[in-house]
Amino acid sequence: MHVSSDEDGPGGELDVEETGYVLGLRFEHPLRGEVDFPKLRLQAGGTYKHIEIEDEEGDLILDSDHGLGWEGGAGLVMSIGERWTVTPGVRVRSLSRELDLGMGEQSMDLRYVAFELGTAWTF
Repeated sequence: MHVSSDEDGPGGELDVEETGYVLGLRFEHPLRGEVDFPKLRLQAGGTYKHIEIEDEEGDLILDSDHGLGWEGGAGLVMSIGERWTVTPGVRVRSLSRELDLGMGEQSMDLRYVAFELGTAWTF
């Protein structure tokens, strides 16, 4: 995830970058017994991510260590052909990390809701 800050930092505009890994479970179940009817998708998992603060040129200013977070979500899986599906959904993510600002550590909490729209092709 990449977010631009609302306020400029000491050297100009600052960006927050969240990167890492996700491991979890996904459950899909038809809303009706019919094969072509949309399926409900539920997912939950743990994350292992870190937070980077970058300047407007993309140079790294601060970096937290990797740590554990969580995410959960729900959506639909809708067939639009024999091999194609559309997957709209919503996901909630949370990650708390400490950043060393040189004068002590500062806690940073990232909590956000992501609205997603994806496609998948089965081969």
